Amino acid sequence: MQDIFTVVTYNVYVGFTNEAEDDLPAGEERKKRVSKWLKEEQPDIVAFQELNGYTYQKLEQESRAWNHSHASVLYGTSDFRVGISSKHPIKIKECIFQGMWHGLLHVSTGGVDVIVTHFSPFEYKLCRLETEMVLHQVEKAQLQGWEVLVMGDLNSLSPDDAEAITKTDIVEKYARRYREKDHIQNLIDGQPDYQTIRKLKERGLTDLQAQQRSSLPELPRPRLDYIWASEGLAAKCRQAHWHIGEAFTLMSDHFPVNAVFQTS
Repeated sequence: MQDIFTVVTYNVYVGFTNEAEDDLPAGEERKKRVSKWLKEEQPDIVAFQELNGYTYQKLEQESRAWNHSHASVLYGTSDFRVGISSKHPIKIKECIFQGMWHGLLHVSTGGVDVIVTHFSPFEYKLCRLETEMVLHQVEKAQLQGWEVLVMGDLNSLSPDDAEAITKTDIVEKYARRYREKDHIQNLIDGQPDYQTIRKLKERGLTDLQAQQRSSLPELPRPRLDYIWASEGLAAKCRQAHWHIGEAFTLMSDHFPVNAVFQTS
């Protein structure tokens, strides 16, 4: 691994396939904005969610714009595919579909193991089960001596954000969605489910954005996108940001997260 190592996770919204909406430009315009930002960031690894319609060849071709030569996309039962691009060769270790909403892609690249996933948007009980499947992959990698990153849209709120959440209407919006669509079960007795994220913390992983911040976060949207790191990598993290600036509201319905590591 090189001295400075940067990673990004990004839910790019339906593979840039949307027509212009009230609050988002059309997909092709959003793709240009995302590509420009990634070129400026120059990350070593990017984990993607909602790569609708993408093949690894398509992602590999497009990722050349941010100087990546390698890519992999998980083809599963979901149209909302997860994938990864990297400056470094990618070795696929596991592709898991069964028991998961959008699947799990476990690769080795750039000297680390990376698990990319996208949890259920509707059921906290399934999110908890998906967490156990992620943790099983983490444990397997650690037994082999690898440091691990878990990146993706976990569709789960963090207990580290609980105080900040009380200052927003997030719970109210969740409750309204439940009343309108009873298949959406993201609250427990009207309160957020924090157990999904708590499981990751209890098993020794670090939420890098929470680790690096010095104050309660602003939550213009629920914080659902994470970069989690095993102990060795977490100790080397120097920066981590959830990018909530106005420009990012025109790029996706999710904000990207990045983390920077000083490895020597």
